[in-house]
Amino acid sequence: MKYQVIGTSGIEVSRIAFGAWEVGGGTAWDCDDQAAGNMVAALPDIGINFIDTAKVYGTGRSEELLGKALKGKRHDFILASKGGMNWRDGSGERFCYDRDGRSVYQNTSPEALRLDLEESLTRLDTDYLDLYFTHRQPINVPIADTMGALMRFKEEGKIRAIGISNASIPQLEEYLRYGKVDVVQEKFSLFDRGEVLDYISFCKEHGITFQAYSALERGILTDRFSAQTAVSPGQGAYGMIWYGAERRADVLSLLDELKSIAEGYGLSVSALALSYVLTWGEHINAICGSRKPEHLSQSALGADLTLPRDTMDRIFALVDALHEKYTDSRHRF
Repeated sequence: MKYQVIGTSGIEVSRIAFGAWEVGGGTAWDCDDQAAGNMVAALPDIGINFIDTAKVYGTGRSEELLGKALKGKRHDFILASKGGMNWRDGSGERFCYDRDGRSVYQNTSPEALRLDLEESLTRLDTDYLDLYFTHRQPINVPIADTMGALMRFKEEGKIRAIGISNASIPQLEEYLRYGKVDVVQEKFSLFDRGEVLDYISFCKEHGITFQAYSALERGILTDRFSAQTAVSPGQGAYGMIWYGAERRADVLSLLDELKSIAEGYGLSVSALALSYVLTWGEHINAICGSRKPEHLSQSALGADLTLPRDTMDRIFALVDALHEKYTDSRHRF
């Protein structure tokens, strides 16, 4: 496993982070309460020291289970969580969704973020977080106020570094007017092609780590995706466009091609997909969600390979052909 430093924070992490949304279970993922402990126990052998979770994953359940699993070994890991989305009192900038019998609202005000952070620290049974993200970006709250709260958390020693998720370049620029952002978290996979490359370049220029989520498209870019794979409303993978029945045959055909490429390197499709993401730059980190140690171990091998240009070009061509059929667009280099 290769390692990197997050932004300019001095925090060293594995290039692949364990994504703990799935082990939060709930209506989003079919997962028992033992999975979090099993995953945490397996991480050192896989070489992963970086754990990513969020307040809303399993509506608090992911953090609670991680808190128990990390008891006695909290300092062996770099721990990240996210705030700005809550189900406390029905107040906020906007309604987000209903899940697990809760109505989740977005609120990035300093007061709401303070409550979010304290609740996360309690569930995770720790007195600090290594990284803390705003999960979604302010709508009616000035970014100056949101960033001011994050800077205070950092000054108080409750967080070590600041991240933002689901943001644009202008929003990141606004954050940087008021303090240091060390990491951004955005959706990026081989299916996304060129849409986020400008953001990746901007982060490199400003010494910011770009962390990719949904790098495996919530299970599509694995050897386990098949014609029988199905998702229902409320599940974590529901709404991902490449799960659609009208695209299924073409996606499976692409996966056959990717499997052929992956086998040439002695890897799985998931490892190839993660390698693709990481090949875009040494400042990139990838989150890999999993409920089974053997799946994460297999996927994590992708961190050890930087794909050569001819392989990247072959993947571009395959994905462009798929997108042309459904979106009539081309990859931007």
